[in-house]
Amino acid sequence: MTKIPLILVLIIVVGCAGPDSTPISLQVTASATAAVIAAPTLLPTNTPTVALTLLPTNTPAVAPTATPIPVKSSWQCDPSGGVACFADLTAVNMLNAQEGWAVGASGVILQYTTAPGETTPAWQRVTPQKTTSIRFNGLSVVNPDEWWGVQNSSIVHYQNGILENVLAPASPQYLGIDMLNVDEGWAVGDGGIIAHYTNGEWLNAPSPTDKTLNSINMLNSNEGWAVGVFGPFLHYYDQQWVEVSPSGSVGSIYDLEMISDQEGWAVGESPVHYYNGNWQKFSHDLDFFLLNSVSMVSTEEGWAVGRDGSILHYNEGQWQKFDSPTENHLWAVGMVSAEDGWAVGSNSTILYYHNDVWELVDKATPPLGTLQDLAWLDNGEGWAVGHLGTIMHYEQGAWKAVDSPIETNLEAVDMVSLEEGWTVGGSGTILYYTPNGWQVTPSPVTQELRGLDMVNESKGWAVGEDGLILPYADEVWREADSPIEHWLLGVDMLSEQEGWAVGQKGTILHYNNDTWSNTLSITDKTLVEIDMINNTEGWILGERILLRYRNNTWEEIALPEPDIVLHTMSGLRADEIWMTSNKGMLHYKDGNWETFNSPLQANFSAMQMLNEQEGWAVGPGGILHYTNQ
Repeated sequence: MTKIPLILVLIIVVGCAGPDSTPISLQVTASATAAVIAAPTLLPTNTPTVALTLLPTNTPAVAPTATPIPVKSSWQCDPSGGVACFADLTAVNMLNAQEGWAVGASGVILQYTTAPGETTPAWQRVTPQKTTSIRFNGLSVVNPDEWWGVQNSSIVHYQNGILENVLAPASPQYLGIDMLNVDEGWAVGDGGIIAHYTNGEWLNAPSPTDKTLNSINMLNSNEGWAVGVFGPFLHYYDQQWVEVSPSGSVGSIYDLEMISDQEGWAVGESPVHYYNGNWQKFSHDLDFFLLNSVSMVSTEEGWAVGRDGSILHYNEGQWQKFDSPTENHLWAVGMVSAEDGWAVGSNSTILYYHNDVWELVDKATPPLGTLQDLAWLDNGEGWAVGHLGTIMHYEQGAWKAVDSPIETNLEAVDMVSLEEGWTVGGSGTILYYTPNGWQVTPSPVTQELRGLDMVNESKGWAVGEDGLILPYADEVWREADSPIEHWLLGVDMLSEQEGWAVGQKGTILHYNNDTWSNTLSITDKTLVEIDMINNTEGWILGERILLRYRNNTWEEIALPEPDIVLHTMSGLRADEIWMTSNKGMLHYKDGNWETFNSPLQANFSAMQMLNEQEGWAVGPGGILHYTNQ
């Protein structure tokens, strides 16, 4: 079974949401096929996968009734994101050498198949009519067009292009699933939860443990095993689950594969062998490997993968380290036969095994840190900055990392020209760009700076924590008087004489006659971004609010749905604006709303539309590019 272990992950999302806001879970509908990665030609085989239980392909399937969703899909993942668009891949199942499935973080779904008009199979992104942004923890395929998956507190069913949540008996984090056929299956997870699918519904089954269960493998309707954290081994027999004690300490177990009712393997902190009715830690002289997944080809041969790209091969009665082409964590392995297999992992990593070699087929090359802001130049070059001092430069059609003098988070960037620019961030950090590169510039403050706008090479403004306002003049950054004491998050200058800034508690500041003044606001919501088209028209975006400036007044624009959460924006004209949201990419023009699907599901930090035909968006998940040819 190809499952992922229980891992506690802390994700800090810093984007257009203000410092006092909560990161929002994003759910969008992505393009039907965002990318295709060609894979090597595979040898035909009829050997069924050992990673997941499959049904005969002639099992009839009835597609659920669904209303097609109108789709506009011009946002595509940057090539640096790989076929999975920067997402971790957590489970893989090859039906045969020509067809298979993989799933992962951000609700990503990949299918390995031969596209119409092609002669060789390839991995391609699949987006069902109903999508989810939640990480897949497990997968079990019942026929080529139908499978079940587990996503935290959800059990989902995919059939003929439609993905639906099904009613689960409880709401723990589900971590493993194994379907025996279309009519029966099992799922396990936190707190020792065991759910049984029969007669068309999922029901709780009595569990002998309250420890987390990571993986389950059913031999048939009458027998199976489940394993988990701190080594509980549960055996299903005679219609009940019973805990079985292994011989000695085995540590946490993340996956298992039963070869038969007499033999099987489990992996985690070490390989554990089941033989003659007993689970026992397998002695070896290898260095420590934390293993996440195991797939056995036979009693004589198998593979296990784990952290830092580790790959172990079982052959001639021994587990041995095998050469790996990656240092990314590998979460799952599924062998088609002794000659062919696949492994998947972090950063969209896909490995293919053939001719006694594991080959890197695809991977993402994500930015070092989450990208927070964008700046574009008239010649088509762009810059992006982000956490951990990340600086990236776009030229000649590709993003490339640039040397940074710091590791402090960078929050905003603005380029004055090809040879001059600025970026600001945490701890009062200010960097200046010249043809010699980015260099640290003296700052008058140590608080965080969040917004930046350069009027020209000699004038500019930065804003930030506790109402900070910093003007740039005479080649020096200084601290100016501020009429407020809470965070300012965005600034947009129309000229040296006029500009605007926004922040917490509905703050809207106006700069005129050399003075920043607090204007009467129509909201107390946090305002995170401002984009002035000219001195009479502009836009302000907050987490759940959009304001428009015209006739010397700020007015609220009704959002198309009440539960929309906005992340970032880019105004094109007084009557046209693009935004990212929990519903996808939103386009507002002449009073009309459109929703565009996104292949990357994240709380975007910055967006910049270059014109009506092209734009970019960046965030914690990676980089998206919009073209409308």
